[in-house]
Amino acid sequence: DWPPSNFHGAPEVLAFAEEVHLGVPPRENGPAQKYSYNADTWTLGLAAYECLLGLIDANAAPASSSASQPPASTQAGDAAPEADGGWQLQFDGVSFSEHAQDFIKKCLVLDTELRPLTSELLQHPWIRPVIESQRAEVSPTILQNLLNWRKWSKFKRGALTGACNALAGDWTSPLRAAFRTFDLDGDGEIQYFEFHTTFNRLLDQSQMPQLSDREMDGLVHSLDSENRGAIGYTAFLAAAMDPALLHDSDWLARKAFSAFDMDADGVVSVAELEEITGDVVPLLEGPAASEPMSPSAPPSPLSGSRQPWSRPHSPARGGSSACASPRGVPVQGPSSPKVESVRGGSHHTQTNSGKRFSLGLVERTVGWGSALASSTIISLLHRSATSDKELTFDDFQRMVAEEWKLRSFYKSDIAQCGYLLAYKNSCFVINPTAEVSSILQALDEFALSLNGILLTHLPVDYVSGHAELSACTGAPVYFGSQECGVLETLPDASLGRAATADTKIPMADDFYFRPLETPGHTRGSVSWCLCALNSDDEDVLLVFTGSLLLNGGIARCDLEAKVTGDSRLQVQPDILRRSIQKIAALPSDTEVFPTACAGSLVFRPGEALIQTLRTTVKKQKRCNPGFRQAMKSTISFGEYMNWVSDSVDFPPYFKACYEANRQPWSERRILYDADDPTVPQALREAPGAFAVPKLDARAFQAASSKSGVVIVDARSAVAASQVFVKGAISVPLDTPETQVEDFWSIWLGMLLPDNPQLLLICEDRDLPDVLGRMQHIGCTDVVGALAMDAWTALAELGETRAGYGLASADGEVGVSIVDVVRDESLVAVDVRSEVEFHGADIGIFDNSISCCLRNMVKEKLWSNFDAQNRILVVCNDGFRSAMAASYLIQQGMNVVILHGGLEAISRVPEVSHLLLNDDFS
Repeated sequence: DWPPSNFHGAPEVLAFAEEVHLGVPPRENGPAQKYSYNADTWTLGLAAYECLLGLIDANAAPASSSASQPPASTQAGDAAPEADGGWQLQFDGVSFSEHAQDFIKKCLVLDTELRPLTSELLQHPWIRPVIESQRAEVSPTILQNLLNWRKWSKFKRGALTGACNALAGDWTSPLRAAFRTFDLDGDGEIQYFEFHTTFNRLLDQSQMPQLSDREMDGLVHSLDSENRGAIGYTAFLAAAMDPALLHDSDWLARKAFSAFDMDADGVVSVAELEEITGDVVPLLEGPAASEPMSPSAPPSPLSGSRQPWSRPHSPARGGSSACASPRGVPVQGPSSPKVESVRGGSHHTQTNSGKRFSLGLVERTVGWGSALASSTIISLLHRSATSDKELTFDDFQRMVAEEWKLRSFYKSDIAQCGYLLAYKNSCFVINPTAEVSSILQALDEFALSLNGILLTHLPVDYVSGHAELSACTGAPVYFGSQECGVLETLPDASLGRAATADTKIPMADDFYFRPLETPGHTRGSVSWCLCALNSDDEDVLLVFTGSLLLNGGIARCDLEAKVTGDSRLQVQPDILRRSIQKIAALPSDTEVFPTACAGSLVFRPGEALIQTLRTTVKKQKRCNPGFRQAMKSTISFGEYMNWVSDSVDFPPYFKACYEANRQPWSERRILYDADDPTVPQALREAPGAFAVPKLDARAFQAASSKSGVVIVDARSAVAASQVFVKGAISVPLDTPETQVEDFWSIWLGMLLPDNPQLLLICEDRDLPDVLGRMQHIGCTDVVGALAMDAWTALAELGETRAGYGLASADGEVGVSIVDVVRDESLVAVDVRSEVEFHGADIGIFDNSISCCLRNMVKEKLWSNFDAQNRILVVCNDGFRSAMAASYLIQQGMNVVILHGGLEAISRVPEVSHLLLNDDFS
């Protein structure tokens, strides 16, 4: 029969079902087109009515589809029954509250456009008190478990998630209550702002230390295991549960093991392990890239035939999308927002909150063990690279206990990575950078004592932190016997250990490090091999190569000589070739961990550079052109290295880094913020320690007037647009939706002159971060930083001016780009590299001029622009636009930058026509 009796679906659902029942073809804008998720709101209202009052009379239901088309003002409970099938729920004589009646009425609105959203119903006065009553105080134990989630390996996170799915009843009652406490709007997931607000409040109530913004950012993103922009129920419970349950409860551990053992054969294969943990290092996973967004962009093949400010023409268009920056490929979350897998890793990508993946973000969130390949984990547990690649339940328990820990300390601003490797209580750090607080924090979290610091080389392109780390921990520093000058840099020369080819540095249980002499990038470079002794045979399990090679490229061998001007320091290509052959001779599955990453200036950028951090010998033989060239004749390899060396000039700050890495400890300048509690006492008391003062307006004015002083403004572009200090260079530390700023120190070092004295402008909370980035590139001659309460006085002294203008695609920030382009005097200047300008998929701004930022600053190309014109500066994301604009306004030009860059334009259909793609002429 039709219609069905006791039909509780919404009228529009009934109308749709009626059309299907009668075989009526779907009509444009008919019921089938209007049937949407808000039909569930109607059903919810009927269900509430039935629960409170009893079964609904079949005659009360709408008799036909006509009920779905009453006058727009008709609402259930307010209108009288209509002859055409309109109807009314009766509340006469009922005993439930006015709030309950109002809730039902709001659900049963016939006009689908007027029905409230679920989020609105959750705030209804009938529902809200119920949500509030379910909140509970969260125990300090649960808070500590949440804090610890950041430091667990991807494997342990996956195991805890698998175990969580097996828990029920009283086991999870306090965890469920804790989730409701964090889920402020009761929508079933915890938004970032909800977690931030609640967690800080609970830490304060429990008298636990507050987290910094950076620490909170890292914790939240590690909890968002499915990259959805919010923390799901299962992810929260896995993080909040007591991890000791996995150790103390055999049945629970076996439940977690079964989540990994997908085919139930009693062992976990490499494929199954990779399915759970992922077999990538999330911080750099992406396609091959030449990385023109970092200053290491190769010169355009057109640069010899076209002026850097010339307009594009059709024949020049082309190129490859491989010109993207080294960024993570977005890893799509599950199709259903409520379904969560056992995958416990912390991949990062674009989220519902609109914040795009960034290297800087992952630098703060990548967890323990995340840099180990699944096969390598098994090799370490089995002490052999050739063992069966399977995990037994005993192996699983050892992994949960985290006998092995590997953490990567990726510093995106200089494209470098240091490592911490621990086995049981034996711990070593490889190639630390000058900012060592994150390493010290990791040692403290795991109650580890540092057994040694392993240096592959004294770098040329960044400042090493071996001396600082040794001063803080008392750990010895191991280095190649041919690397001169290390002993003089140490606070205690007796802690220096020159390693020869026969040196073995013990860990535990017959594991040890030994150096492999691999000169090339520097004369004294070594690679550190982690080995296991099985009977009388040695298995090489891991190798840390420093800057000898990058995944997809090999280092220049001419930098020491060019930076110092001493030709005696030149390393011949054949020496580098033999070093690479030593790496190639290791077992093909040996995992390789380089220090330099995509974007580093010690390599020639090219399509071969791969953004995944770790690799294997076998992969490098296949995809690394430098590796392949090293297998050929000496002559051909020499020609290849000449091509590499001639491709990119080294920046001025390399000389500062080289000198800083060879300074005696007594002369080593260490910048710090006196208000930063994370600075170790050993560094505060170092001979060259310098607490950067916060200057009032007059002190800042006096310092800025001195010759050779450069003012660096690290505030956001929005802040700099509102008020700007005369003569400052804008290098925003926080640009919305950009990846380029992750190379902040490299960009700054490229633009600064030799040996500058620096004045800083930044938010007080950002000062420690800015000082660390300065330290990384040897820019330590900092006079002071502007106190944030000195702006008014500085303006009164005439030292400020209006900043550059801001235009945005949607007009929400600054003015609309549509209004800007109406200006007939407007000249659009694209400050991306020529490779991006001519080859990027995103296209170019209509009628724009190409003027690469590096060329603009180096050659002062602003003299080619007419100061009478209004200048619109564009780039991909807005970071380089802000830097370029600060130079242009110093020349008295009227400048506007495009907030969010061309990426923002491309995402707004109303203005995307302003971008020209492959078909422009």
